[in-house]
Amino acid sequence: MAATPSFGEALLRIAPDQIFIPQRLGLYFPDKAAALGKLMAIHGQRTPITVRKSAAKVEQPWTLVTGMHRLNGAIIEGLPEVIALQRVTP
Repeated sequence: MAATPSFGEALLRIAPDQIFIPQRLGLYFPDKAAALGKLMAIHGQRTPITVRKSAAKVEQPWTLVTGMHRLNGAIIEGLPEVIALQRVTP
């Protein structure tokens, strides 16, 4: 039986360039990302993204799990950091 992932105890503040964005299967809408980025720039980020520690061969220390539109929105707006939860597998 696979271990159930949990989350770290604290919210992290991470620079967007420190997060590796893997190829994804779902849909990506650039307009949605831009709109979310604009809202985050005005009102702040209300929902954290989810990250995990990257594999050894990945340059960035974090890998995105969920929140591609929010992360890309932050990149588009030039925000210095995003709020994230760390996914931890026991």
